[in-house]
Amino acid sequence: MMKLYPVISVLSNDTLNYYAKSSNRITSSTSEKLLVNAWHHIAVCRSGTSTKMFLDGTQVGSTYSDSTNYADSGRMRIGASKNATSRIEGYMSNVRVVNSALYTSNFTPPTAPLTNITNTNLLLNMSNGQAIDSAAQNNLTLYGNAKISTDQAKFGNTSLYLDGSDDYLVVNNHRAYGTGPFTIEMFFRLDSVSGSRCLYDDRPDGASGDYISLIIA
Repeated sequence: MMKLYPVISVLSNDTLNYYAKSSNRITSSTSEKLLVNAWHHIAVCRSGTSTKMFLDGTQVGSTYSDSTNYADSGRMRIGASKNATSRIEGYMSNVRVVNSALYTSNFTPPTAPLTNITNTNLLLNMSNGQAIDSAAQNNLTLYGNAKISTDQAKFGNTSLYLDGSDDYLVVNNHRAYGTGPFTIEMFFRLDSVSGSRCLYDDRPDGASGDYISLIIA
C-alpha cells in the first residue's frame, strides 16, 4: 500500500488546497483568503475515509474520500519543508497532532491553549517561554535563530518566531498516523507570504512521489 506524508505549506495564490496522490483533492474559493499579520487556525481531519479541511473553524472545499496509510519519517519539520527550504516568516502556536478526528463539521476555533487530550502524539503550545512537547513524546531541536518570542502570542505570553531565513524546528521520533482517524491543527500568524512557505512537513529528507499538502495564501 502506498504511504503518504502530510505536508502543510503556504503559497501566494489566494487559495487553500489539499493535495494527495498527485492531484488537488480539496480546493477553496478565492474568497477564503489568509490574512497577513493575523492569527489563523487551520485543521485537517480524517474520520473514516473522509478528510476535511477547516480554516478558522469553517470547512473549505469539498470532503475528500481517502483510505491511504499515512506514513511517518521519524522526524518532522515545523516552519520549513523536508529539506529545510520554503521557510515561513511569522509566528506559530499550539501545534497539535491527535490520532482521532476532532472536527467533523464547522466549529468555533479553540479560545484557550490546546491540551494533551486522549490520543495526542504531539502538542507544541509555544507559550510561557517554552518550546517543548507537552505530550512528552517527542524531542525538539530549534535551527537557525528560531526562538520563543514575546512580540506576538496567541495564548499566554509567547509564541515561536521564525524569521523566514534559516529558522525552523525539528520534531524527532514522531509517531505514524496509520490508516485511522487523525487531526493536524495549529495557529499561525504570517508576517509575509512570498513564494512557497511550509508550515508542517512530515516527509523524510529524500522523499519523492505522492504526498499531502495544504496550500494557503
